[in-house]
Amino acid sequence: MKKYNFLKLSIALMLLYVLTGCQGETAGAEPSTVKNATEITSISSSGCSSSSLPAEDETIFTPSADDLIDYAPWYDDMQDNVIVVRVRTVTQAGVCEIGDYRGCTLTDVNNDTNFSDEYRPEIRVDISAPGLIDEGLQSNAVLRIKGKSTRSPDQKSYRIKLDSKTNLWRGERYFQLNKHPYDATRLRNKLSFDLFRGINNFASLKTQFVHLFIDNVNYGLFTHIEQVDENYMLNRNFDEDDNIFKAQNFTFHNDEDLALDVYGNPVNKRAFDLKLESKNGDNYYKFIEMLQAVTNEENNFRAVFDKFFNRNNYLTWMAINILTDNIDTVSQNYYLYNPKNSEKFYFTPWDYDDGWGTQYQNINMQDGERVPESQKGIGKWWEVPLHQQFLSDPNNRESLERAVLEVREKYFNEAIVNIRANQLKPLVKPYISSNPDLDDLYVTAEYDYYKVIEWESEVAKLYDNSLTAEQEFFESLKKPMPYWTTAYYEGGTLVVDWDKSYSFTNEKITYSMLIATEPTLVPDSILVDVENLNETIYFKSIDLDEGRYYIKVTAVDESGNIQESLDIYFEKSLSSDPDAPDTMYSGVFELIVQ
Repeated sequence: MKKYNFLKLSIALMLLYVLTGCQGETAGAEPSTVKNATEITSISSSGCSSSSLPAEDETIFTPSADDLIDYAPWYDDMQDNVIVVRVRTVTQAGVCEIGDYRGCTLTDVNNDTNFSDEYRPEIRVDISAPGLIDEGLQSNAVLRIKGKSTRSPDQKSYRIKLDSKTNLWRGERYFQLNKHPYDATRLRNKLSFDLFRGINNFASLKTQFVHLFIDNVNYGLFTHIEQVDENYMLNRNFDEDDNIFKAQNFTFHNDEDLALDVYGNPVNKRAFDLKLESKNGDNYYKFIEMLQAVTNEENNFRAVFDKFFNRNNYLTWMAINILTDNIDTVSQNYYLYNPKNSEKFYFTPWDYDDGWGTQYQNINMQDGERVPESQKGIGKWWEVPLHQQFLSDPNNRESLERAVLEVREKYFNEAIVNIRANQLKPLVKPYISSNPDLDDLYVTAEYDYYKVIEWESEVAKLYDNSLTAEQEFFESLKKPMPYWTTAYYEGGTLVVDWDKSYSFTNEKITYSMLIATEPTLVPDSILVDVENLNETIYFKSIDLDEGRYYIKVTAVDESGNIQESLDIYFEKSLSSDPDAPDTMYSGVFELIVQ
């Protein structure tokens, strides 16, 4: 892999100046609107925009009239500090149930651990924060829990919505307070969005460290991140009626949950939102038109992509995800922004606390978690039809490789990443060094002193984790792509079927298969062991008793590069310790014979 010619430290220091505010340089910057009806509102270059970065002789990002341009002055009031936010709960009489949450308490909110159900308890609160005008009301907001997997830990994340649409906090109506319980550094998200500021063809979000008190109880450090809604549009000089969708469990597959009625509204709004939630705007037709075009294999994909997506934005988003190794962007944690007068859909970011090598944190390594080969590099996105079709074109792959190298050199080089991380450390350290955060810090150490030492170590290796992710990306381009396995047993015949793997190097792929009675696939447990299979289906007459069987199909190209399936089997721990981790077997499909 080629070595990088990293930018000199002087350039990094200039970028540091950009990241820390560019104060005074962008005051009074005026937005300039693109005249073409299919183009989005854009902002003229300012001292805080990426135009202040040194120009390269060559770039993969050829400017286009419909490029996405963030509004740099929106971030001018961001400061490197921790603000104190105080919340007082307001108790009301009544029940706490779906449809009537008047009697809910903070305990009810904290017990809302199921993201997928319709139970959404929220409570009245009075919130005070620097810059928020005190109107002297009994309560001025409502509070509920936020997040998906992060609802289970003891330390919760909260969403607080102000009642007023005009008395806002720094131009925002929501406090989105994230605890990031599985991030040992507690700064991955803020680091990411700070680095995103000024990147061409992209839009960042405001972030702010918050010290939260609820009913005078210290809840420790949180990271506020800007809500994407109508105010998000207005604060960037976008149109307030622009459409934007949040991916909840969406992989560009067209299914019945995304069906629209004759009026252009979701047939099942709840099911639709669980896949892709509309955060602003109400034009679902354009989204469905795009999705149907992407999933129609008879269409010319290049024409479809050029019609519905901006190449510079897509390459930037993918390059950022690759370099941050954000494993959580396959089906969620991104937005699709669609200006109302355009057919284009732009990728914008959400939640990067699962990036920067979270899988290599000490506690994850200790628990035996390993990244499956199928999830390393580009393989994690291969199952998504949009990405699969884009990557199947060798010219597109070359563009993505160049984009990764360019984004690394300009925005994610060693000096830039480490300088920003080291600026955030002294803000976070006092909180992770004391309770309530110290006891629940996501580290392996048992004693307080060593917890802090381990935290220091986790912060120090963020950049190296990004280098590992980049290396895995380039290595993954040499390997066959991952696939899914299915199997069934009927009438004495075992049938194993799997998707065809794909070689970017155009090499012939054959398959080997193991079928065993144990997920470890140890020799004594193996019932079937075959190699050099050319087809993607296998039949065998065999007598199988009732029970569980484990199948692993491996793809091998002519150069000997191997790939496993996307299937993962988790074996429940038999330990009496409720926190004992399950054992993961990657590439293993479980077949239950009854």
